[in-house]
Amino acid sequence: MDDPELDEREHRRALTGLARLNRASRAAAAIWRTASQIPAPEHRPIRILDIACGSGDVTTGIARLGAASKLDVEVVGCDISPVAVAAARARASSIGIQGKFFVCDALSDDLPNDYDILTCSLFLHHLTDEQADTLLQSMRRVSRCGFVISDLVRSTPGLMLAGVASRAFTRSRVVHTDALRSVRAAFTVPEIRALADSVGLRGASIGRVWPCRYILSWSRTA
Repeated sequence: MDDPELDEREHRRALTGLARLNRASRAAAAIWRTASQIPAPEHRPIRILDIACGSGDVTTGIARLGAASKLDVEVVGCDISPVAVAAARARASSIGIQGKFFVCDALSDDLPNDYDILTCSLFLHHLTDEQADTLLQSMRRVSRCGFVISDLVRSTPGLMLAGVASRAFTRSRVVHTDALRSVRAAFTVPEIRALADSVGLRGASIGRVWPCRYILSWSRTA
């Protein structure tokens, strides 16, 4: 899905397949559970920006969970791909969510600094160590309260699960290929902890979550 020459229909099919995998993994629930623990202002809506949002399945999932918890939450998504942003807008509209999505390259564009909490799912494994360092520093700099990152753990069980699950939930050949490549490119928990330490994320929490993923969270009050 990183290939800018990827056929749009194949791209959309891959985004749909990835959304099914995220739903089965309860990715939005894990992220929201962690994000909701970050101290945020009470006198106005909590503004959340989901970076590299893809088709917006996690973004809209967070929005629905926020609404269900009776918190005043505004969730926005951004992605480098106009195809993904269009798919995210269509998804939000189809389920009756007032979702805002915009095109943004999280590595080269300036991230907006008017969001309380930033979230990011299944993006870090696409990056080199240097790019991951850049992203973490940017998220720390612009988030008012903190951020949450969820991604794959590089491991043999994770590789086996990716091979089975990607074929069970989608016929997309792109997802079948990317699923294995993604696990091989992912960080281990010690590696992501070392990366967090290297950019000065004092008090960052890193834990493993089902299935073969980790959650990295950081709060300004930690």
